[in-house]
Amino acid sequence: MVPPDLASPALALPRPTDRWIRDLTFDGVFLLGSTLLVFVVASLFAAKSGGTSVLQLTGASEALNLVIPVMLGGPHIFFSVVRTYMDVDFKREHRQLLRMTPHLVAFSMMYLVFHRHFDVVANVVLYSAVFHGAAQLAHIGLRYRQKAGRAPYDLAGKAFLVSVLLGPFAFLSQAIQTRNFVFINQPIYKFLAPDWLIYLSGGTALVCAAYWLADTINHRRSGGRTNWREGAILLATQGAFWFLANLDQIDVTFQAYNAWHSVQALGIMWLAMNDKWRGGKIRGPKQTGFCRDGAFKRTYVFGVLFSLSIGVLIILFSNFEMRDLTTSPFYYVFAVTVLLNHHAIDYWLFFGKRAFDY
Repeated sequence: MVPPDLASPALALPRPTDRWIRDLTFDGVFLLGSTLLVFVVASLFAAKSGGTSVLQLTGASEALNLVIPVMLGGPHIFFSVVRTYMDVDFKREHRQLLRMTPHLVAFSMMYLVFHRHFDVVANVVLYSAVFHGAAQLAHIGLRYRQKAGRAPYDLAGKAFLVSVLLGPFAFLSQAIQTRNFVFINQPIYKFLAPDWLIYLSGGTALVCAAYWLADTINHRRSGGRTNWREGAILLATQGAFWFLANLDQIDVTFQAYNAWHSVQALGIMWLAMNDKWRGGKIRGPKQTGFCRDGAFKRTYVFGVLFSLSIGVLIILFSNFEMRDLTTSPFYYVFAVTVLLNHHAIDYWLFFGKRAFDY
């Protein structure tokens, strides 16, 4: 399908001087406003004073752990698949990455699962998810920095990147050290959060944030352009992860984080692949069908079907045992393998040489 005429007013790309990545509504819903999901999910499902919460309703916990992965988690992974495995340019530039990563992840997962190292897998998933989410936030913040006409990777940009990556890690480590967490029915290792690591990561994040703030103030005072949305991403990252790290129920914590991260990912993935289509640089009818204007709903529906297909595979290989799929080895072989492969490949979307092209 031939892309539309870029001169069409209805399809004009955002002006380079516009400090929104797409526009007020899009950014407000997907990139910035999605942070509110952390507090919405937590307020509904986390225990209140007196020990009451929606989780006390029969099946509420199971519903939380089912609905968010199926309706948000799987679709955002599918959007990533469209940007990588369906993209002719990405496949040409990263052929070995796309070939080796899924095999490496899958074989590692099968080895750990069939040797019953479920605890190792649970810890890998938790830390990988947090670092992956922080990387996505850093990428979005650096996009806003670029919108202000500043280089994403100047010294202050690197300080912003380090602060966004290490702040959540420090909050997670502090929570793990002070409380006993069980994730996917497995204990989280306390030895992964020694005192020195908490102080090092937290102190480095704080120093880098202070440097970024000082640079931003000096740049503004000297007449330069700044973008408050970059600071909003930094503040949302540290505030939301601090809040999540202080919740005692890790299932609620993870799904609140998952909802926030997934909605944000749907936005940034769609923005990049749709902008590439608008620029006439999408090649191949398969990817075009998922990236063209008006295709978001269609792509999202395919994402939900993608989630359900993984669930069906787990059920089939588990001999239709459906009481708690997270205890099945095939949950790790299928669902967790897809998740970790997605984490690994997305780093090239966030920080690769073409990360800010679309």
